[in-house]
Amino acid sequence: MSEGIVANPNDFLKKALEAQGGDSARGIYLWLIDDIVGIIDNISGDDTKSFDPSLFPKVEQLFNLIISVIKGEKSPEINDSALTYVFNTTLGKTIDSFVAFSLRVARATGHVPKKWGQEKYERFFNIGIDAYIWFGCFLPQIIFLDKDYAESKVGQFVDRNYNDFEWRMFIEGYLSGQRFYKDVYFLMRPHYIKALDHKVLNERMDENLVHHVAIGYLHGYEALQKDNPNGEISLFWKMLSEAKVLEKTDRWLEAIGFFWSITPRTIKKEKNEENNVTKEEKNKIIEFWKWAYDNRDYVKNQLGENYDSFLSKLAELTLLLEQIDSDSEKWLLLSAPHVNKHHHSTFFLEYLTKFEDEESIKRLGRIFLKLLEKNTPMYHSENILLLIERLYKVGEKDVADEICTIYGKREVDLLKELWQKNQ
Repeated sequence: MSEGIVANPNDFLKKALEAQGGDSARGIYLWLIDDIVGIIDNISGDDTKSFDPSLFPKVEQLFNLIISVIKGEKSPEINDSALTYVFNTTLGKTIDSFVAFSLRVARATGHVPKKWGQEKYERFFNIGIDAYIWFGCFLPQIIFLDKDYAESKVGQFVDRNYNDFEWRMFIEGYLSGQRFYKDVYFLMRPHYIKALDHKVLNERMDENLVHHVAIGYLHGYEALQKDNPNGEISLFWKMLSEAKVLEKTDRWLEAIGFFWSITPRTIKKEKNEENNVTKEEKNKIIEFWKWAYDNRDYVKNQLGENYDSFLSKLAELTLLLEQIDSDSEKWLLLSAPHVNKHHHSTFFLEYLTKFEDEESIKRLGRIFLKLLEKNTPMYHSENILLLIERLYKVGEKDVADEICTIYGKREVDLLKELWQKNQ
């Protein structure tokens, strides 16, 4: 781009508008700029094809020009997610590209300009809401670029009312981020508390909020009791204990769903399969399962009509058990009648086939009978046949016969031949 155009923002804007046949939004959507910042963004993210460092000043100059002509909205109507919104506005695309470019400069030069936040990023806040959304989403990266600025800004947002539109866009942008960082978690703690106290987030973002707090529990930052060892309130406990009052009991179910999401989900070990749950996290999940059983009256009172669904979801954690002992048998007996609440009885029976030790097999017979109280599973019959065959092999003939008889009385011949074979 020539120096003349760079020096004349109005001329640049005029040419950009002419290229797309006008712009009723007066600079909010500029296709030419979208294309320019898109190219910069793609190049900045790949060091193998990035532009030469000698061009950094030119790119910076180009951004200064773009920022001087683009417009934004302070209170747009965002019907979808905040992230979807910023991916489609010229301001949003420009901020995205500028942060990527700043990170590229930092990698190439080994340093970040002083006062990057105040002198480079702050100007976006004066243009539109996109700056709040991206600030939340890019918070880890902005901390890297200017830690003092980022921490100061996050602190300023704490005083915002939970109904404040800019705060809500900031927290939604943050919860849309893909990575979890310990230092950022503690920096954002006051904002987690505000979000937990109110029903201001849409369903998807509230689920992400639950995931963050659940990770805090799994990593040992939050206790399974009212207060953490340092005297601060446990966010995990707060989230669960206050869910009934806020009519957000689905947060309990979402927490279990998240625990299950980090397990292998199947007993079949695929080649190069990675187990996403660490030993420590596994122990924390099982600790919660035990607590939920020991305090089942309290949990039932909290969840009301959602309690059966909660028990059904707990059964999904069976994959984490090494064997069925006297404790876990009680947990599974409580959940078994409800496993088909979300049509998961097929998965549950598959999970039970992982236990091959005699003690576990003997216990799973009683668990199977509990499951039959409200359900007659038939799909993936190979797993059902395998479980009953194992019961016969370990001498649990009475239990196996009872299961076969129940199937027969319900006019399901699935186990008929196996029963005849063992008489």
